[in-house]
Amino acid sequence: MNKQTLEKILSSPRLPTLPAVAMQVLELTRQTPVDLDEVARVVRNDQALAAKVLRTVNSSYYGLTKPCTTIRQAIVYLGLNTVKSLVLGFSLVDSIAGDADDVTFDFVDYWRRGLFSAVAAREIVELGRCGDPENAFLAALMQDIGMVAMFRVLGDQYLQVIDMAQGDHRRLASLERKSFDLDHAAVGAEIARKWRLPSIYVDAIEHHHDWRSSTHSAGSQARAVEAANLAALTLMPAQAESVIAQFRREMSDWLNLDSVSVKRLLSEITQAADELKKLFRLNVGARPDVEAIMAQAEEQVTAHHAEVARQTHLLQQSNAQLAEQVLCDPLTSLMNRRGFDELFHRLFAEHRGNGRPVSLIFCDIDRFKPINDAHHHVAGDAVLMEVSRRLGAIVGGRGMVCRYGGEEFAIVLSGSDRVAATRLAEELRRGIEATPVTFAGGPTEDLAIAVTMSFGVATRDETTGGILSEPQFLVRVADEAMYAAKAGGRNCVRVFHGHVKLGKVAA
Repeated sequence: MNKQTLEKILSSPRLPTLPAVAMQVLELTRQTPVDLDEVARVVRNDQALAAKVLRTVNSSYYGLTKPCTTIRQAIVYLGLNTVKSLVLGFSLVDSIAGDADDVTFDFVDYWRRGLFSAVAAREIVELGRCGDPENAFLAALMQDIGMVAMFRVLGDQYLQVIDMAQGDHRRLASLERKSFDLDHAAVGAEIARKWRLPSIYVDAIEHHHDWRSSTHSAGSQARAVEAANLAALTLMPAQAESVIAQFRREMSDWLNLDSVSVKRLLSEITQAADELKKLFRLNVGARPDVEAIMAQAEEQVTAHHAEVARQTHLLQQSNAQLAEQVLCDPLTSLMNRRGFDELFHRLFAEHRGNGRPVSLIFCDIDRFKPINDAHHHVAGDAVLMEVSRRLGAIVGGRGMVCRYGGEEFAIVLSGSDRVAATRLAEELRRGIEATPVTFAGGPTEDLAIAVTMSFGVATRDETTGGILSEPQFLVRVADEAMYAAKAGGRNCVRVFHGHVKLGKVAA
């Protein structure tokens, strides 16, 4: 992390700040026990803020059965966290409101993502029963505060990085790190620390693009914010197919929601955000058409399946052509090293152009030399042929198995992401380990040779594309991951996550 740039941002007089009433509320809520009357008094002293809070509390968003006329009643009816999140939320909006007329920064897009994420995070946490919905609401609303700070301090230099993202917010953090060795999530977390926000907010802001790296005890809040970010991006204009698919997959994996439930959730988010934008007086653009978005998603899924089928057909045609050109290993009948190089380089170029992921699994037979030494090369050949057969049978139509050299194999997976590739590698590892290789090596009985393999997995996708810009880089890191599996005790899978240096390309 570039500490000099971070300090420049944090020490700038243009850094967003919270008003005194918000800071007082934060300080009071840190005390044990909390004096609710004092909290109510502090909020009430700012009449404009108190009016906004009461107007929101009495809106249909919270669905109170009877009107709430005082801040103290609001705390009793809805809880301290709700009032605190509203106080901080309105304070956050006010601290940035002065920039709204600056057309160089897209504040409509910023607040649309922030408000929709906040509502989505609240809904997701309620559905999953995984924390306080109001904490999730505020963390999501604040998740991109680092963008405003970087814009205010770095100006045109930062706007150029936003332009490079071409409207894809998921790419922004990696582009920021390439340009500044610093991203808006880290800046936002430092601002939250400077404001002395509770650690649950700091963590969710810091990890809202990668919740798995959170070490906080309430890491599910970070996951909720990241999922909410996907929901917001799904409801943005010109949303990408991959965003909708990723959000649906996350809701299915985490909350077990089917497509009908996801559609209902997006409709509820849209309706709630439409109400809150008026209460917060935010311009977030036109209300999204959930029906049209979901219909488009279904069309894209159908088109994607058709494209996968086309790619599979092309891959099969290519395999046949390569076999005719004697690009086949004579012992195992697999594609040989030359065939691998031609196939992989061609697929890599195609996927670099269309943005789809391509994965590579390298695997090596463990302790192969002692097999040859103990049972001679005829036994080694038998092991190589049986291992090749098992690899091919398990991979099936999901990819292409190649003999890279010696006892090392490479498996090319077109369109498979890191998770799918890792699962396949583990399936292969178990399939090899499960049954010894039988070999007619003795005069009276067959020999049974126990065989295991070590696996390395690497994927080029939107996250690693800047690092793995050339096919040889992907080959190298897959090979290094395999050797890490060897060093880790063999008979295991290791996965490249982007934390190495490749020449001048830093992970």
